[in-house]
Amino acid sequence: MPEFSVSEHSPAAAEFVSLRENCGQSIARTLIKLPMDQIYSTAPDGAMIGLTAAKGKEKLYSPFGFESRPNGEQGAGMTKPIV
Repeated sequence: MPEFSVSEHSPAAAEFVSLRENCGQSIARTLIKLPMDQIYSTAPDGAMIGLTAAKGKEKLYSPFGFESRPNGEQGAGMTKPIV
């Protein structure tokens, strides 16, 4: 089982991809649940989790409490590549 390390000084970042042929086997959900459990057990109060979903895959994350943006209270999420 993979381990994930999270602290207020060194937040973890990861990219999870499930192959199309594995669709329906709950692999993606497991890949999300493992680090989420670790984050919830170790993150300080007030911490926030940021997530960038692949286009069209946002609904995969809503069962974990993530909200699509923009919404009524938040603007769009933004990224800036470092090259």
